[in-house]
Amino acid sequence: MFTENIFLTIFGFVSINVTTTLEIFTVRDAQKEIKMKSNRIGAGLKINPNKRSKKGGYIVDGYLKDKDANGKLLRVRKTFSGPNAKDLARAYINEKIIENSNSATNTTIRKSKLDDEFEFGVLDLVKRIRKELKDDESDPIDLLTKAVDNYLQNPARGSAEISVNDARREYESRDNFDTTSDSHKKIWKTDLDRFCGTYGDRQIATITIDEIKAWIDRDENRSVERKRLDRAHLHALFNWARKQSYLSVNVVTAYELPRANRREPVSLSIEQAHNLLHFSTKVNGGQLTPYFALAIFAGLRPFEIKRALWEDIDWDEGFIRARQRKGNDFTRAVELPEICVEWLEHCKGRKKSGLISPANFDKNFAVVRAAAGFRLSMGNISSCDWWGLDKFLENSADKSRPKWVNDICRHTAISYRLRVVKHIGEVAEWAGNSPDIINKNYRSVKNVTKKSTEAFYKLTPKTVKRSTRRLA
Repeated sequence: MFTENIFLTIFGFVSINVTTTLEIFTVRDAQKEIKMKSNRIGAGLKINPNKRSKKGGYIVDGYLKDKDANGKLLRVRKTFSGPNAKDLARAYINEKIIENSNSATNTTIRKSKLDDEFEFGVLDLVKRIRKELKDDESDPIDLLTKAVDNYLQNPARGSAEISVNDARREYESRDNFDTTSDSHKKIWKTDLDRFCGTYGDRQIATITIDEIKAWIDRDENRSVERKRLDRAHLHALFNWARKQSYLSVNVVTAYELPRANRREPVSLSIEQAHNLLHFSTKVNGGQLTPYFALAIFAGLRPFEIKRALWEDIDWDEGFIRARQRKGNDFTRAVELPEICVEWLEHCKGRKKSGLISPANFDKNFAVVRAAAGFRLSMGNISSCDWWGLDKFLENSADKSRPKWVNDICRHTAISYRLRVVKHIGEVAEWAGNSPDIINKNYRSVKNVTKKSTEAFYKLTPKTVKRSTRRLA
């Protein structure tokens, strides 16, 4: 009702005096009544550009259907100038209609006078809406109605005014964020630094789906995987902000990524598996050997191994409890193949405690892969200790070398496990996957054969350490 009264005020009338108790008119009824009168009484009034004066503006010209004392039609002619000339002309026409109309109902609409400041403010709002919509023809009430409707439907309506930067800081101050892995935090920081560099000072509730799409698609050469990661990070932030009532809609949800081309899982060759295990014993006193043993033979995910403690291994039962998150949140018990236990005992694991992976993991991990024959740029290993393996590392960037594939060790473990166990459901439970994933991806992996399976489970510490390096 309040909004409707404002709209009526723009046209020069607000009050409705009810003269009968049998018929009560609402503001919306009054609007309909006035529009009918406008069509009937003001049909002869036109608004024309004022071409007779340098001031420009508009002229209201024409005749009302009412007649004067001599029986002649009443002539109307008035000039308006200034930035709001056209809206003033429209308001004047409505004023003349009210003055000269004889209502057929029991209601009387009386004219009210707006103060100049209020009138100027309302007309300026109408002007701004016209400019934004590029609409010079619609009535002011239609424009204001459209603006108010748009506001009422706006996702930012009623939300707290918090910037993207501030929302990010609050998100990162949560306990849950603090328990995420360092690698996840590093990638998150990279993505959010870039996003906040563009939209950091904006109120988070005002970010649109088009802006989200433009940011994720900013480079046409970006891979689908990279876009998926960007979307995942933004979705997490915006979904959290929605739960805090900082916005009413998570616009990131509406952004749909194209499907990534499904790649066939790749397994390590026997030579590659041999080389990784062999050179892990040569780097940093063999501290990475347990990592490769658990990855290649037990199929643990990289982050599961990095979070694993020696205390998580049940040596008597032969399994390790895998952690999905930091703390004591164990999600599955993974049976350790005999060859994996043999490698862990070779590393004197029964006597150790604390983290299985060393603190200086990343650099030494790069050295082991490069020495094993995988392609790595010199920038990845130039600042590392080469542990006397210079002749194996000097040509690490050679394009003839195979590229390292993420999770290739895990893929290897699952592929050979399925060859031995031959039961999809059992392997799925062991690997922490669904049977559908195992069935689609691991039933027929290239180069995983009966002969290679026998060779795979003979990669014991004794045979690997005493053998010379094979070519990858």
